Formats: sequence, structure tokens, C-alpha cells
Amino acid sequence: MRRQIAALFVLADRPFVTVDLYRRLLDTYRNQKKRLVTGSYDGIVAPPHVVSRDIFSRVANDGAGIRPLLEYLGADATVIDFPSSALFDIDEPADFERARQMLDHA
Repeated sequence: MRRQIAALFVLADRPFVTVDLYRRLLDTYRNQKKRLVTGSYDGIVAPPHVVSRDIFSRVANDGAGIRPLLEYLGADATVIDFPSSALFDIDEPADFERARQMLDHA
């Protein structure tokens, strides 16, 4: 069996994307053998993404996000549901403090 070469695209400012969510994403990629697997947070498609090597050149940093690639791939892509809380990101010091409070109350 040939190894699938892919990249896992992540954002470092999402503290609530857990190891289990990453594992689900990677397991889905391995098991379904789709060219793209990504997450959806209550309908918002956002990283992390697993992208097959053959479509690396189609992953653009043009602000359009992953949606054009999802549309291009159609059935050769999978979107899995992630909890909306995992979409929280840290962009400024107040976000960091909010994340700390959320963790303290978890």
C-alpha cells in the first residue's frame, strides 16, 4: 500500500482544538482517503485541514480560505463537525485572559 503524503495545516492561536480533534481529522484522512479533510464549527469551515500533496499548489493564502478548494474537490473532500468552542482564537491579550478563564472553569 502506498503511503499518502499530506500536510496538516493548523493555526497556533486556537487553544481549544484538542489532540482528540486532530486525531479525528487525521484518522478521517487515512480511512476515507479523501484529498482534503477539514473541520466545521457550526457551519464555519476553518483550520485545521489535512491536504493531500497533489493539491498543495491549490492551497492559497489569498484570504479566500479553503471553501474554493472544497468546491473544486466536491466528493473528494470531507468536512467533519468540531465543537464551536474550538473555533475560539487568541489574537490579543484580552483573548488570552478569556481563554485562561475558560480553562479555569472547565
